[in-house]
Amino acid sequence: MVLTGASDGKDITTAINAGVYVLVLEFRDPVRVRVGALGFLHFEAGSYLYVGSARRNLRQRVARHLAVAKRVRWHIDYLTTHPGVRVVGAVMVQNMSLTECNLAKKIGLDLDGTVPVPAVGMSDCRNRCPAHLWWRRRPTTLDEVVAVLPGLLVVVVNETVPRTAPAIVF
Repeated sequence: MVLTGASDGKDITTAINAGVYVLVLEFRDPVRVRVGALGFLHFEAGSYLYVGSARRNLRQRVARHLAVAKRVRWHIDYLTTHPGVRVVGAVMVQNMSLTECNLAKKIGLDLDGTVPVPAVGMSDCRNRCPAHLWWRRRPTTLDEVVAVLPGLLVVVVNETVPRTAPAIVF
């Protein structure tokens, strides 16, 4: 099921081309993952919230993150392709005034996130953010992520979207 909606309750059917997104991942057990040049890193069990952006093709970027079969390109790919990780879903925000860095800080603060491993997922960050990947011990729902984004146009993709899907259909 794909849930589309805005914080004002209206359905969204327009194409989203650019914006920011939050991926919600769940690790049932602690895992050790090789993350490119960063080497092997330890990740505790819990929820991980990754904040990213796309200047174009936002829907395709998120669909790629949800897919299991893909060429590993970004730090987050090492996590989303690990067998011990479940991708809960994604929240996409079409708002070019909200930057990836601002959203990362907001998610970390509003959801009481902890920096799990410095530098993961933010190799292109120029703003010295504390993190673009946050950890929470307890499970995090997509509704909790949407709740910290009041008034913004959002699209939520939940875990029942097949992770092998080539695109997200609205």
